[in-house]
Amino acid sequence: GAYVKLNSDGTATIITGAQENGTGAVMALPLLAAEVLGMRPEDFTLLYQDTDAGPWDMGSCGSQTTFNNGRAVVEAAREVREQLLDLAAEELEAAREDLELVDGAVRVVGSPDRAVAIADLAAKGTPLLGKGSGAVPQPPPCQPDSGCVGRLGLESFLEPQLITHAARVRVDRETGVVRVLQVAAAHDSGTIVNPAGASGQVYGGVVMGMGQALTEGTKLDEEGRQQNPHLLDYKLVTAADAPRIDIAWVETPAQNGGPKGSKGVGEPPCVPTAGAIANAIARATGARVRRLPMTPERVWEALQ
Repeated sequence: GAYVKLNSDGTATIITGAQENGTGAVMALPLLAAEVLGMRPEDFTLLYQDTDAGPWDMGSCGSQTTFNNGRAVVEAAREVREQLLDLAAEELEAAREDLELVDGAVRVVGSPDRAVAIADLAAKGTPLLGKGSGAVPQPPPCQPDSGCVGRLGLESFLEPQLITHAARVRVDRETGVVRVLQVAAAHDSGTIVNPAGASGQVYGGVVMGMGQALTEGTKLDEEGRQQNPHLLDYKLVTAADAPRIDIAWVETPAQNGGPKGSKGVGEPPCVPTAGAIANAIARATGARVRRLPMTPERVWEALQ
């Protein structure tokens, strides 16, 4: 669920219980609301993660924050739009069906001089507040007690993403050291609402996948205590290690998905990367490493 509140100065606030875990998921919400209300995305502020202020949210999982909350924000913004049209129709003495919301104003179609600013309508003192959750997609058919996924609020599984990665690597046969030179990532995440944010997800996911593939592994002693709990011992891939990453978006609009035919983007970018790197190592050396991370020691042993 989400609320959209129009403030007296013509700005707006989106209120949602959605989480932001650094993925930029909530950053798409102003883009969606702005399109409905004829405003700019920068006109919106976000109040999120506070379920005392906003509607309940089940949490960030299943790559569905934008998927579900985007649907809710669009519906809430449409409620505000209807309220603005009512006020503007009275102010402009025009029929509602002859009005449009463009560039921060409500104006008569074909007569741009007959217009009233959204800020002026908001300043009249009438509370302009919309709420919405959007129609929840119908879950897939499932036999009772079969444990089907998709029935626990993970609606994004109704419109699964399709992903493939390819990696180019260089392997030092004498030491087993692997360097990733280039990764190509092709993703179908439906209609891309926020291209910069979506591409940032893939860049980050590929780098995470490289870490899973080559360096990141927890070492435990016989009593289960972690032996490498610090960043000096646990090797993360950094910007200095990141290769060239090429991204291709295959935008197949979702029929049963999020706003504008969108799907999720969250976890999938780091899923196929390790497999692509493993296949590249096998292609380059003729030897396959079957355990993650594929450390120099493990790669070297596979080459012997």
